[in-house]
Amino acid sequence: FIISRSTCPDDILFQVSHLNTLDSLTLRFIPNLEQSDFPLLANLKHLKVIDLTGIPLDLDACRDLAAIGTIRAISISHLSDENAEVLSS
Repeated sequence: FIISRSTCPDDILFQVSHLNTLDSLTLRFIPNLEQSDFPLLANLKHLKVIDLTGIPLDLDACRDLAAIGTIRAISISHLSDENAEVLSS
């Protein structure tokens, strides 16, 4: 599933979280992405790859992503040292 350089509905992560068989998610350069909805991605039991290039992540969003145990590869740009440490856990 790929969305790039677009404005999305505010509930896009809620909508995506219902795609039960999704294993790869790319959300690049989306200015209105609600990072507070990242915990919804834990519903994606097959999610292995996520690309969030062009989305500046806050610390809470990194913690939420780190908690998703199925992710094996992640692409992120502009990552702080603190956020990198959280994600590497």
